Amino acid sequence: MGSLAGEECVPLDPNAISVSYVNGSWKIVQGQMWLLDFGEKQGAAYRSHALIQKYGFTRQCFVGRPDPSFRYWRR
Repeated sequence: MGSLAGEECVPLDPNAISVSYVNGSWKIVQGQMWLLDFGEKQGAAYRSHALIQKYGFTRQCFVGRPDPSFRYWRR
């Protein structure tokens, strides 16, 4: 799939991301940058982490920032 009009993507290394418990919330992070916040749902965080690695996503993309109306992941 090609890029969408208005797309802004954040590059990531699927091998450098991890699940961390930060300030009472389970998050997928890369270094100090958090990519997804799962609140109290630890299992969902680990399942999502596994999917990101399985499919080798290398970009988290947004349309319409700063409050994106659409978010997705790309390889």
